[in-house]
Amino acid sequence: MCFMLFVGTDEPLPLKEWRKEAPDVCVRPILENEDGIRVHFRKPVVQYVGSTASCGCDFPHWILYNGEVPDDPTELIDPDQAITHELNRRGLVKLLASGAPGSVEIYGVWAGNYGRQPKKIEEISIDQIRESSFLFGEQIFYRVSL
Repeated sequence: MCFMLFVGTDEPLPLKEWRKEAPDVCVRPILENEDGIRVHFRKPVVQYVGSTASCGCDFPHWILYNGEVPDDPTELIDPDQAITHELNRRGLVKLLASGAPGSVEIYGVWAGNYGRQPKKIEEISIDQIRESSFLFGEQIFYRVSL
């Protein structure tokens, strides 16, 4: 099971296939079994964005603990993954910044939990994603100003 990141936009992001020999941030349409994710988005286009691991696991993130948000998610930052997290953070920011100005929506969920309602909705800027202390949260819905 993996952490999955879905992005809602006004216009489609350019598709980019994940390649094992050159791992990078990838973009693909959502799959039929992921279609339940659409209900959370206001934006008309919803796509899956994968990390260098193909899934979203290489994006800096935290997962729910017994169904609850951790008290201090920043304590969960693994220093051994700092380089990977930074690479994926930069790749995602570059991808999002290359689109039309305005805003995007991002929802991170555990694979298979596509219909689960967000635990909370956060309004953030793209600059916050750039920060080394930023972590995506499981079942946290982000409205990101570009």
